[in-house]
Amino acid sequence: MRNIMKTGLTLLVILFIGVFTRTSYAQVRGEGVGALAGKRMGETIVTVSDGKTAPWAEVIVETGEGDLRAVAEIDSRGIFNFSFNTNYGDVNNLYIYAADEAGITNKVYISGTSISNILLPPTIIGIDDDALPDNSLSLFGFTYPGAQIVLSLVSDQGYSESFDETSDSSTGRWALIVPGLKAGKYVAEAKAYLLSLESIKSQELYFEIGGIILPPAIAEVYEKITDTIKELPNPVKETANIISKIGAPVASSWYLLQLLLTGLGFKDIFTYIVIFYFWLMGLLVGRRKKGKWGVLYDAITKNPVPRGIVRLYKESGELAETDVTGNTGIFSFLPPKGRYKLNIRKPGYDFPSNFVLGKRDGEYSAVYHGEIFEITQEKPVVDISIPIDPKVYQKIKGLKQKLRTFLTRFSGKLNSIIFIPGLVFSFVAYVSNPVLLNIVVMLFYILGILAIAIQGLSKSRMWGVVVDEQNSLQQQVSLSLLDTMLNRQLQRRVTDMSGRYQFVVPAGSYVIKVTSSGLELSSGKGYYSGENLVAVGDKTIIKPKIRVKKTKNYKPLLK
Repeated sequence: MRNIMKTGLTLLVILFIGVFTRTSYAQVRGEGVGALAGKRMGETIVTVSDGKTAPWAEVIVETGEGDLRAVAEIDSRGIFNFSFNTNYGDVNNLYIYAADEAGITNKVYISGTSISNILLPPTIIGIDDDALPDNSLSLFGFTYPGAQIVLSLVSDQGYSESFDETSDSSTGRWALIVPGLKAGKYVAEAKAYLLSLESIKSQELYFEIGGIILPPAIAEVYEKITDTIKELPNPVKETANIISKIGAPVASSWYLLQLLLTGLGFKDIFTYIVIFYFWLMGLLVGRRKKGKWGVLYDAITKNPVPRGIVRLYKESGELAETDVTGNTGIFSFLPPKGRYKLNIRKPGYDFPSNFVLGKRDGEYSAVYHGEIFEITQEKPVVDISIPIDPKVYQKIKGLKQKLRTFLTRFSGKLNSIIFIPGLVFSFVAYVSNPVLLNIVVMLFYILGILAIAIQGLSKSRMWGVVVDEQNSLQQQVSLSLLDTMLNRQLQRRVTDMSGRYQFVVPAGSYVIKVTSSGLELSSGKGYYSGENLVAVGDKTIIKPKIRVKKTKNYKPLLK
């Protein structure tokens, strides 16, 4: 019966350890206790005397292969004395350890047929305490009551400290809070001291501070990748380390060359070099963040073209809208969903451009050449760049001309070819040798990835909306934008199927008028009430939320 009870208790300890370590901040890596077996008759007796551990812990003796040989009976102070019969062949192949509510201790080797006056090592476990800062750790465990605990903490970033604490005189429990830890991977282990006795080291505890908390599946994949990198041959890791050092400067120089050949002057280099260095990767694989409007520009000088007439046609050829560019070359359309094309009229210029052939031209992206494009619910704004060729200009000849044409067509693909290998080599160098220089190089690429992510996740509203007094979106509402300085109408818009509109204007003072028959402004908190709207930039979007109400003369605007 006693053996059955011991078996049940041992299994309960195993179950508790399994559940507890899965919910703990860090997990002790060690062997399990194993199944309990009865005493075995053999040719020799092994004696254990005056051993000390945590009170009410289970003390187990196993062979080196993990076969159970004995479970000790200990008193309420954690002292144990016992003998057991075993096979003669087990001599010099036996180990003793303890299991308490915090886990199991490291195993102590039994030399010969007896061991005496031993202090088993403490158990150690770490927990994630919500009340503690993210860079602090709570550690606890059990040992013989009143024993002194010395905790050693080492990180892969050079951190190495020791802490000491006296265990509780009744339960043997000890606890420490280690604050202010820097980012890195840590290993913790502890020893117990009692008078002249010194235990061996505890099980090692592994944890990480300052890392990104990943879902288990992703963390597992990341760990497999990093383990694979660490196992690469040294020549491979050394090559990656060398390439990563030259990748970022080469990429920066390459991009600056592109800018020089596609319109950036030498006088701007020193202004932009720092910005380009840290945002380069986002510009390489993505594109410069576009405005929420279209722009008309000179294909040779790259300057915006004012007073250009931009006409928006439906795919069927029907004229949908017309806009005239301001001093900044901006035009703005917010048409209903469908397929469209644009036509440009500007005296002294030709459209489409025969000079700019690709989809990117220096600072301009999404370059338009006269093709059909689609407006969707997710992309309702015509935000493209349109180059037009001046009729009279001195063509750039020679190598620079050829390079410029080549870059405008193929720079996107070449940039990706440079970026992706550089990122891979830098990651290999960082994982295999995380020194400061490799961290800085890796940050160079991370900043680029962050720039791409920020651009992709940006969901800022690009338009205003018109609603009625029941807050329902209103389509086909005619709005006029008046320049208060010149006292004339500057732009006119009709809300789309989702009640949206947009005015893009240079700096100035403006008012919006509702020009649909039978509708007028309905002012209120949070809605436009007819006040002056001041634009302080050259490319300002005017988009207040407008509420309208019907008058007796209301008549819907026909499609």
